[in-house]
Amino acid sequence: MLKLSYVTIVNENYLPFLSKLLLTHEKFSKINLTVYTVNFIYTGELYENVKFIEYYDNNLIEYENTGINKYIKNDYEKHKYTTFLKPKILKEPTNDYDYFLFVDVDGLFTKNSDQLILNCVNTFGETEIPISVKYFYQYSNTHNKSEIMFNEDGSFNIKSLNYYSLIEYFNTEFHEIHYLTTYCLFYTKNCSSFFKEVEDICYDEEISKDYRKFLPLGDETAFNYLYSKYNITDCISNHLCYDVSPFQTIENVKNNISKNSESLSYIHTKRLNNSVFYGDELSINNNEYDIIINLLSNYKPQNHTVSISYIEKNKIHFCVTEDYNDNYTAKLISLPNPNMDLQYRLNIDNNSCYWLWYENKKYVKDLYLIIHHNDLVIKDCIKIS
Repeated sequence: MLKLSYVTIVNENYLPFLSKLLLTHEKFSKINLTVYTVNFIYTGELYENVKFIEYYDNNLIEYENTGINKYIKNDYEKHKYTTFLKPKILKEPTNDYDYFLFVDVDGLFTKNSDQLILNCVNTFGETEIPISVKYFYQYSNTHNKSEIMFNEDGSFNIKSLNYYSLIEYFNTEFHEIHYLTTYCLFYTKNCSSFFKEVEDICYDEEISKDYRKFLPLGDETAFNYLYSKYNITDCISNHLCYDVSPFQTIENVKNNISKNSESLSYIHTKRLNNSVFYGDELSINNNEYDIIINLLSNYKPQNHTVSISYIEKNKIHFCVTEDYNDNYTAKLISLPNPNMDLQYRLNIDNNSCYWLWYENKKYVKDLYLIIHHNDLVIKDCIKIS
């Protein structure tokens, strides 16, 4: 029998997010959830199949008590530092389990979550590398706006990458990868060495002098530096572990979840009443959470604007109806194969048909075609096989 567990990490300020995660875990999952509580004792409602483990970090305690710490000089650095606890905690997994799916606490489980972790075991096996989620775009230059992303000749400017400073600092070879996000990642007991390497980067004393330069997105920057260093291409599709931007209107959120609910396996989102993303003034929008959880609980078949007319093991023919006439992104994803995330840029006209080719040696089960605008608003999502 497989020994599986979800894992999340929470500080006291993020308890409102944890309440929503626990609610959806109780509603949708039968797999155990391990919750690490950072520097506090959880005294809230207890749930079946949820285990709380207290974790105390002396650097955070020192900063909160004195306002001084060698890794934390202000509240901005405190926020970045808290992300470093992820590799520090995950590198020493509990002996109760062999396979884990880490999820950020500001997320929601779905009816497909348990199947996702099982499919990750089947796809990635005894991996020694934590498998993160494919970013919606190939590159991320977040917090490095001083560098243009593409040179005048059209070539990619690697200096625009948010982890380029780490490449320079460690003098390592650059491999071009698709940027990965770490709000959800699959890992095994074999991943401890990789987590230790991430931790060593995060706690490097020279790097800690300038987080904005070296770790602008906290531990995620270090993860992507190592993924580039080791040329890692495995990932989890971003339409399985799905990020719902806090800046998206609730109407767009409802549209995307309704059309994508058959394949959604985890949702990462912050629905807030204000613009504070962390700290004592955090205020979540309970009404919007209720709307999202209700959509996840009550699937309704959608009216499709796409029809599948032909499919083989490596090509698909589809047609669209009205109300297109624009540039779109078409994606192919598969529930049993979370590593599958193929992307095509298409200029789609009304009442027209298209072919998609993809490399595949066998028939793919539970294959979905998703079409969305460049602003990530989903036009349609249809099951192919």
